[in-house]
Amino acid sequence: MNRKEEDCLSLDPEYVLRLPDASLSFDVGLTAEERKAFVNLLDFADGQLDVSLVGKSPVFQAHVLLSGNALVRDSHDGKERALPIEDGVDLVLDTKDDEESDLPLERDGTFHLRGTFLSLLHDAIPANYSEVPLTRIETDDYVLMSEDEYERSRKKTAFSALDGFFDETDDKKDS
Repeated sequence: MNRKEEDCLSLDPEYVLRLPDASLSFDVGLTAEERKAFVNLLDFADGQLDVSLVGKSPVFQAHVLLSGNALVRDSHDGKERALPIEDGVDLVLDTKDDEESDLPLERDGTFHLRGTFLSLLHDAIPANYSEVPLTRIETDDYVLMSEDEYERSRKKTAFSALDGFFDETDDKKDS
């Protein structure tokens, strides 16, 4: 797929570190081809990818934050719903050693953040999103119910006392 130069979201760490706050913002959006990968996403507007860097050449730590507004299809009633998006990741960028870097250094000496943007967006949009409570549906073959209803309807067994036992973190168990 051919991309326009601005679609790759090139980051030159040396340039960014010369900026007063060592950060850079990109306005981001989806191409028609990329939008096909997001089944229930109808629109993504006001997308912004903020990158802030810390470090000295050759190794940098980049904090990447995606924000914007998504318009998604409700999985239960099919209506359009607004969903604010915010997701971030910390990356290690190494201009000398690709093995140590979370992103490969491109031939032009920059790091391309397009894949990072798409990954963050994919992670931020739930596969099934709904603001409508699920109603119980019963047929001869199956029963469809909410998780809350399922928990209320579970029968007591010899192992019921263990429910939730493994949900605690190790930190909570130690105290």
